Amino acid sequence: MRADFTEKEIIEQHYSKSHRHFLGMTSVDFSLKAIGASYTILHEVYIKVENQYLEVDNLIITPYTIYIIDVNNDIVEPAFEFTSEQIQNVPYKPKLIIEELFPFQQLEFKKIQLQKWLESQDIHHLSIEAFIVISDPKIMMKIMQDTVPMNDSVVMVNKLHKTITDTEEKKSVHSPKIDHQKLGDRLKSVCKKKKINIMKKYSIKEGDVLTGVGCPECGKLGMIRHNGKWQCQSCEHNSKHAHRQALMDYYYIFQRSLTNREASRWLHVKSRHIVKHLLKHANYVFNKKQQKWFLK
Repeated sequence: MRADFTEKEIIEQHYSKSHRHFLGMTSVDFSLKAIGASYTILHEVYIKVENQYLEVDNLIITPYTIYIIDVNNDIVEPAFEFTSEQIQNVPYKPKLIIEELFPFQQLEFKKIQLQKWLESQDIHHLSIEAFIVISDPKIMMKIMQDTVPMNDSVVMVNKLHKTITDTEEKKSVHSPKIDHQKLGDRLKSVCKKKKINIMKKYSIKEGDVLTGVGCPECGKLGMIRHNGKWQCQSCEHNSKHAHRQALMDYYYIFQRSLTNREASRWLHVKSRHIVKHLLKHANYVFNKKQQKWFLK
């Protein structure tokens, strides 16, 4: 990204937040493995409910309950001062922008959305629980040291397994048993992949994006292709496959396909024969009709 791009700072902030969220999800995924095969676990659920989408990091379906598990390592201290009773009656507003809601309001709103989807599938009276999971050790340590009063919906990642196990023991006494695998299959069948147009979201024009192959060692752009290798002009690091990451960046930023000319410009390689060789060995196939390379 150009240094003078007006939205650069915002993008960097969003990236930092997304990266923390990704690390949090990885930690939660590891924790969920302890639950075993007794339950059905779905990751990155994205389903349409009426005219909006329900997005959940993890859905755990047990014989007695559905658990909404969202990772949030950016939660602030004032959030812990609210009790679950204070935010139970969140009105269902189809055109509400969920991202702007307070974390616990988001959680309650997602419960309402999931309940509505279940009812649309003629599934009624199913117990739904929702938790915000904190996986950042620094935040966990701060909460323990300061004895911050936590909302009942907030769970430390190392306590998640026990929280679900304890809840299941209580639910098994009076809740009807469900076929968690069958319900999981039904949810998977309607799940969609979330698509985000990065260029549109941040008003990025093609000319705002810097081109060139990034060095896997120092991160600088502008590696030069020489004698079958990429050479960094900053740290002199050599790499055989640095172009693969550059092509993946193009895939995520722009589109799934590209022409020889676009690849040449992106990689800073003038020879069409070398471009062709690089694309073929990066899992791209050429479509003669469209005269474009497509990632397999």
